Amino acid sequence: MKKILLLTVILLAITGCSTKPLDQNLLGHWRNDTEKFDYIFSENNLLTTVGEKGSSECTYEISKQNDKDRSIEIWFKCPQPDWPGYAELHDFEFSKNLTEVIDTLYIQGIASRIDGKFYKVGEK
Repeated sequence: MKKILLLTVILLAITGCSTKPLDQNLLGHWRNDTEKFDYIFSENNLLTTVGEKGSSECTYEISKQNDKDRSIEIWFKCPQPDWPGYAELHDFEFSKNLTEVIDTLYIQGIASRIDGKFYKVGEK
């Protein structure tokens, strides 16, 4: 049994698959070259969004996580001067090796897929 477990871990390492839970894999710097936009997820649910028009300091909250489907539903809470309770719902679909993400943004319940993929900086 121990040999099978060791072999599985070795195969996952060789193929580039992460064994970390999705919420832990989310931490770090994600870049989308198509949209020229970055997400930086930090400890304590802190999120920095960076784009051509500047950056925003936000928080995030994972509302659903499905490790089997490699997806996470996340609320981005980014207060605006005229809308302090502003929040956006995002659905992240991770690639098999967990180094790329497709981001679908929901605006008033309507899905809007963000162009291009986000990739984890340093793991492209």
